[in-house]
Amino acid sequence: MISDLMDAIRIQSGRLQFEFENRDLREIVTESVDLWKNISAKHEIIMTLPKEPIIVRCDIDRIAQVLNNLLSNAIKYSPGGGAILVSASIDPNGTANLAITDHGIGVPPSEAKQIFRPFHRTSLAHIEKIPGVGIGLSVSKKIIEAHGGSISLETTIGLGSTFRIQLSTATIQVA
Repeated sequence: MISDLMDAIRIQSGRLQFEFENRDLREIVTESVDLWKNISAKHEIIMTLPKEPIIVRCDIDRIAQVLNNLLSNAIKYSPGGGAILVSASIDPNGTANLAITDHGIGVPPSEAKQIFRPFHRTSLAHIEKIPGVGIGLSVSKKIIEAHGGSISLETTIGLGSTFRIQLSTATIQVA
């Protein structure tokens, strides 16, 4: 939480640093899932990745930060447990797609567009007594946008949420 707060301050001041390199997105996803897969006995994280590499130009640590935030939220906002689905793919247009789906409390439609604003949390988080301060998603959005990508939310109250990330794939030059 402190790290996210510091990043929020750095974002506001334009001083958030990035170190871009070409990496296989599957590796970053796998490392994040491995970190979270045994955190909760009530949750099973199911990962679906293609056999082919998904090469993106990214700051590995920042993309991992986004994934870790989304996985943490998926666990927190699914207090009853259940499957968390994590998938990565590449579409014919050369866009890398990530999706993190939980089967938790969801977000009211009137709040879905505001969920990426700093310090905004869904009203259901207060009712369910879910801890947090509402920084992680705003920082995640800024990180994804700094990569030239986008993040969006699809949600249904009582059925869960899917966060979708789109990133451009890297052009690899063969010598």
